[in-house]
Amino acid sequence: MSVRFIHSADWQLGAHFTQFGENAKRLRAARLETLRRTLDLVAEREVDALLVAGDLFEDSQVDDRLVKEVVDLLSGQSTPVFVLPGNHDPASGPGSIWQREFWKALPDHIRTFEEAGCAPLGDGWLLASPLFQKRSTNDPSQKIEALLSEVPSDAVKVGMTHGSLAIPSQHQPDDHPIDPKAATQLGLDYLALGHWHSWREEDGGRMLLPGTPEQDKWDTRDCGWVALVEIDGPGRSPRVTREKVSTLEWHSLEFNCAHPDAEMERLASELARLEPQKDTIILRVELQGELGLEDDKRVREWLSEAVSGFPVVQETDQSIARLTSGEREALLAEHPMLARAWAALESMEVLAGEGFSAGEGGLSNAEMQSLIKKAGLDSADEAKL
Repeated sequence: MSVRFIHSADWQLGAHFTQFGENAKRLRAARLETLRRTLDLVAEREVDALLVAGDLFEDSQVDDRLVKEVVDLLSGQSTPVFVLPGNHDPASGPGSIWQREFWKALPDHIRTFEEAGCAPLGDGWLLASPLFQKRSTNDPSQKIEALLSEVPSDAVKVGMTHGSLAIPSQHQPDDHPIDPKAATQLGLDYLALGHWHSWREEDGGRMLLPGTPEQDKWDTRDCGWVALVEIDGPGRSPRVTREKVSTLEWHSLEFNCAHPDAEMERLASELARLEPQKDTIILRVELQGELGLEDDKRVREWLSEAVSGFPVVQETDQSIARLTSGEREALLAEHPMLARAWAALESMEVLAGEGFSAGEGGLSNAEMQSLIKKAGLDSADEAKL
């Protein structure tokens, strides 16, 4: 009486990625490619089923073309797929994505749990508890208890639901809190969860959040996996294997502006290492430290050229503009409105008794550029005011 399945969650197909502008479509396409990879893995591992423990879609407003593409992918293979509505795509009634015409036409081996229910899973049983709304203070795993009487007591029992682990300081009370010992308390051999986007095991390995199969934020760690789960019989400990399926890799590099020449040499080496995989890399470069005006243009021109071969690049500017007295006087002389703004800031500093040291030039480069833009574009335009 064994079961063997792939456990995934938090696909959020159709995610907006607005911070990436035109490149957002590249990130959305990658998530579909990762779904294709996962379905290939399902066939290769010859598992009993693929479990999607919530948030297959970003929301119920994704367009029909995406829904149709997902339907075609899932329908194009024969392994059973069990889909659970999560907090992003809850089973909220007629307006939910699960009521779309394309989705309702899925073949019988693709099942969506719009209500709590059971289904055969290999030689065992799956007991699923979906979500019906974005937020709730109720533990969704508790609905699984009522399902236990519907399956043989001596069968392998796998639960599936979606929510946050009710660990102090790590969850919100209205974020579908789930007891970290729920699998043991319910007598389950395994509880497949979704919601948190990083891999997290609990309850002696009987509970798992596998994280998102495709990274979606810079601060998301330990993701890009699905879980291959094997349970040899009722009461036996599950064997869980991480399977890497992600299409893209996110890399964040720092540039210390205090040592521009050394940093250009170091960063060039890092970029050369990443270059062979550039088409599958999401790159961020963070400028930090003090940067004088003399080096500013040189560094930015070099950086623009250095990353030009990477299709998706974000630059985060946390550098500080440090001006010499001569640079400050020249800048203010060229931009009279900037000079007035600078004087006003210095007055505010005096009134406050502390501040940003405007007289020393201690403004971030982003703030400096903003002030220059607001100050009057150029000297000729300022003269007309």
